[in-house]
Amino acid sequence: MCAGMGTLALPYIALIILASIGSALLALWVFSYVDRSGAGQTKLQPEKDDKIVFLFDGEELFDATPRGYQMINADARDISSWDKLVGLLRSSFPTAESRALALADDGRVELLSEDGASKFVAEMRRGILRLTIEEIEQTQANAAPLDGFALAALTEKLDILHRVVDDAPLLVWRQDSENKVRWANGSYLSLAKKLMTARDIATWPLPQIFADLDLPQLIRPDGMNRISVIDQRDGKKLWFECICQPIEEDTLYFALPADRLVSAETALREFVQTLSKTFADLPTGLAIFDRDRLLALFNPALTDLTTLEPSFLVTRPSLYTFLDMLREKQRMPEPKDYKAWRQGISELEDAAVNGTYQENWSLPTGQTYRVTGHPHPDGALAFLFEDISAEISLTRNFRSELELLQDVVDNLEDAVAVFSSGGTLLLTNQAYADMWGSRPDTSINETTILDVTRQWQDRCQPTPVWGDTRDFVIGERERAEWDGIVELREGGHVHCRISPIKGNSTMVSFRLVVGAVSPNELGLPTAVTALR
Repeated sequence: MCAGMGTLALPYIALIILASIGSALLALWVFSYVDRSGAGQTKLQPEKDDKIVFLFDGEELFDATPRGYQMINADARDISSWDKLVGLLRSSFPTAESRALALADDGRVELLSEDGASKFVAEMRRGILRLTIEEIEQTQANAAPLDGFALAALTEKLDILHRVVDDAPLLVWRQDSENKVRWANGSYLSLAKKLMTARDIATWPLPQIFADLDLPQLIRPDGMNRISVIDQRDGKKLWFECICQPIEEDTLYFALPADRLVSAETALREFVQTLSKTFADLPTGLAIFDRDRLLALFNPALTDLTTLEPSFLVTRPSLYTFLDMLREKQRMPEPKDYKAWRQGISELEDAAVNGTYQENWSLPTGQTYRVTGHPHPDGALAFLFEDISAEISLTRNFRSELELLQDVVDNLEDAVAVFSSGGTLLLTNQAYADMWGSRPDTSINETTILDVTRQWQDRCQPTPVWGDTRDFVIGERERAEWDGIVELREGGHVHCRISPIKGNSTMVSFRLVVGAVSPNELGLPTAVTALR
């Protein structure tokens, strides 16, 4: 009975042993899972919620304390939690990322912050990375506790500064010694989103918009620098005025959009080019001096008129040097007194500034230049040089011909008066002045047929000849030459002949007649007598 029962109990004993071993293995597996999940997949211990703790499996965040989540969520960028945390820790713990990634299983590393106010602890347990940030308590006896109101004021001020910098209309970013972007404001990130793909944005370090910046060139005494970047979507070039400021081993950049400024400069440059092309075709020489009286602009005609070499003009000579060179080239009147001439240059400049300078220069070469000075905005001064030699020559020839004509008319025995088609007196001669006692054509005031016929009437007996003469001079009907005889009040008679001439003008001639009062005695035709 016992032997049979012993033989029968062996399988049960074996089953019990197998069940015990299975239970032990299950317990070990559960223990291992609980230990692993407690390190990364389950919630952290409640008593540790006041600390800043993160649990990472690779770059994936499994869990964090409330302060840790608050720290991560402060960065609104669409990047991984690991990149956000690395970016936040880089300023205080520069080597935290490399030291944490280099940890082997069951490894541990502790780092002290740059300011010594906090400690960074990284632990690796079975592939789970535990990161802890602890604040170091002050041990100084005289350390004053931070007032709650002061903390609130500092927090509010920090929030205002953060909003101001982040919402500023200019780009602000910080690069380290390896040219990696460690921080950037909202305007920089907004532009990066427009120029780059979402994959490029969601990385750490932040993307470089201006990857080809030459730092030594940007750090200059004059400060502002012009930089650009091309928008690959439409090929448009975006311009910025950039200035940088070294901060320890890093560099802080500020870039203000300058598209409108560049467009305005381009438009101005094109306008100046258009003016330059226009000035190049002008026959008038142009010389513009800036507010410092240095030559700022000239055209090819100036070199032709002044014979000054372009190599001299491009050196931007002063106004005095320019005029001295004109004097040496005999392109201005030779002064008798050099000291007085230098004083005249100052007066010339003052007159040009007031917009009143204009003078004809008679050159030793026989040419004549008209020089005009005009003031320009911003204190600039422009001089125009015109060669009026042909005009002066024509005027002189015309004046000579007029003088010759006047001499011929003055040598006539008959008194002559010439009127235009409108009745204006154009010409008289010396015999006219002797007969009527005046020379109205030399007066600066305009003299008409009405004025002179009144003068004639005053010295003659009443006669219809003067009325007929007025009608003839200003009339538009077909005209023929006619004669008339008038009697002077002091005695004697005057033979008048009214003749049409070229240009619908009229010539009236007078001749004294002594003793003859009959038309037949004067030898006048009967038809002409009838006209009288």
